[in-house]
Amino acid sequence: MSSTLGCIGLDVESLEELEPLLDRIGSTELSTTGSVATVAFADPSGSTVVIDLDKKGALSMIPTFRAPLGARLSQLVTGAGVSQADVTDDGETLTRMACDLLQQRHLPVDPDREWDAAVVTLGIEMEVHADAAAFEASDASRLGGAPDGPQFAIGSFMPVGMFGDDDMEPLGHLTGEVTASATHTHAATGQRFHTAEITSVGFDTTVCLAASDHPTAPPVGSVLAGHGYLVVDVPELWARRAGRPRRRLLRRA
Repeated sequence: MSSTLGCIGLDVESLEELEPLLDRIGSTELSTTGSVATVAFADPSGSTVVIDLDKKGALSMIPTFRAPLGARLSQLVTGAGVSQADVTDDGETLTRMACDLLQQRHLPVDPDREWDAAVVTLGIEMEVHADAAAFEASDASRLGGAPDGPQFAIGSFMPVGMFGDDDMEPLGHLTGEVTASATHTHAATGQRFHTAEITSVGFDTTVCLAASDHPTAPPVGSVLAGHGYLVVDVPELWARRAGRPRRRLLRRA
């Protein structure tokens, strides 16, 4: 099981180990709200870390990947550090998800409006099945892994981070057939990771996988199934300012 950072080629043991890597990448300011700046540390591989910070240091950190738009979302809300959104199609709500929203400080005034979004799944606990038949024959296709449990359809989605009595998490259980995949190497660490495109209920998502868990990229036609952290980017929500380089932002004064 990989960490979320490991899924984008930044498998580190601590923030102290991460800071010099981010300094090496450099950053660009995306937006400012009051005294809080949002900056992105974007590696040429597509691996990106987005940080909200004030004068004292980092307030939040979200690992993600530069992914294409693939979802329509509405009813965006944020509470206790986790966001929620409806996945829609022509005004119809198909499902709801808990997620890390990059623009969590820039929520829309009109909650009913639909927005184009990119959804990234950091595949911390994912299995790769050779094809649909292999998936359907596996315990992973059954709820709870029980042989007689209900079977997941390929392309299914469950917002498991919204269930239970514990604090909400940006966690989902997804299954989907791989339509494209690629292997990337992080310029600052030399670590490899993979991306795979799949379609779930009402949205396309880019799944990021650590090469330490998955030595090769999932082939087209294989099936991914398992848990991942969901990160959402709604580019239109940025209160954008001129992109200014920023450095050494994790260190507190």
